Amino acid sequence: MKQLVTMQSLNGRIRRALEKIGLKLIKNSPTNRLAQGDYTLVNFNTGTVQRTHLNIEEFAREYEILKPYEQLK
Repeated sequence: MKQLVTMQSLNGRIRRALEKIGLKLIKNSPTNRLAQGDYTLVNFNTGTVQRTHLNIEEFAREYEILKPYEQLK
């Protein structure tokens, strides 16, 4: 059985993990969502956008923040 993880706790995990490597996940405003998707990954050391149109669950699994035995609630 998979453990359920709330979006709020997942966002906290992502924020803490990305801070260590100089990145930040930004939730886009409704006006920017068509152009850039729900979330954008930004490198604050260089001031550049790394990725747009992120699926938050796939992104968390890619960075091993969301474990295989966990499921987003």
